[in-house]
Order: sequence, then C-alpha cells, then structure tokens
Amino acid sequence: MTATEWKKIERMAKGIAYRNGKKLAKDQRKPTDNKREMESEKARKRDYILSLLERYRTEPPDSKERKTMDRLIELHREYPEKGYRDFHGKHVPFKVRHNLLVLAFIIREPKPKSEIMKLLGISQESVYDNVIQQGISDLVQLYYGYEI
Repeated sequence: MTATEWKKIERMAKGIAYRNGKKLAKDQRKPTDNKREMESEKARKRDYILSLLERYRTEPPDSKERKTMDRLIELHREYPEKGYRDFHGKHVPFKVRHNLLVLAFIIREPKPKSEIMKLLGISQESVYDNVIQQGISDLVQLYYGYEI
C-alpha cells in the first residue's frame, strides 16, 4: 500500500468517525429537556448568588461566603477598568449597577429602597428591580464564567 492510498483511507475513516460522532451526539440530545435543564441551572446559580448577597450582612467577616462575595464585588467594581464588556448594554450605566448592589446588600447599615433610588437617579421601582437582576447576572458571569 502506498502512502497516498494510506492517506486516502485515513481521510475516509476520519470522515466516517466524524459523521458517526455527530449522529450519536444528535441522537443523545433532547432539545426541550436540555433547554429546561439549562434554564433551571441558570436559575439555581442566580439564586445562589442572590442568597450570598442576602446573607452578606449576617455572615461573620472571616466566613467563606463573605470572602467570596467580597472578592466578587471587588471584581465587579474593576469590571469596566479591566476592559470587560458590559453584558447589558448602555441602558443603565455599569457604575449604577455596581453601586446599587453595594447599597442594597453590602453596606453595614441598609438604606431604604427609596433613598437608594434617589441617590442613584433611578425613578421607577421596576427599573430598580431590573438593575438588581442585571447586577446579579454580572456576578453570576464573574463567579461561574459564562454569559447569561
């Protein structure tokens, strides 16, 4: 067998293996179940980050959860300086999202929602809630390393 014939056989084998692998992967995938799984996984991760934020004030300063959130908030603050893109567009400035998370969850003495909204120039409660969700999405991105 010549080298040319051998290369031809190798190419054929690779092609067959590629097609079989693709077919096998397609057969094992269930689109609706997979999508539901992915959505529930995203929700679980968002809930975990939200629970870290909500427990921040009650956790001891040296706890793993508090140190984790301290680091996430620090990374979140540095986010634009490091050249990371803003995942939510320019509707609400990144700095407002960061400051809202800090004022709502991190500072020692919590401020009322109305005072936070006034400080940050947020006029509607629905915008406040959306900005909180966007900030949590940013933290999920930083913690788990994927885009929401």
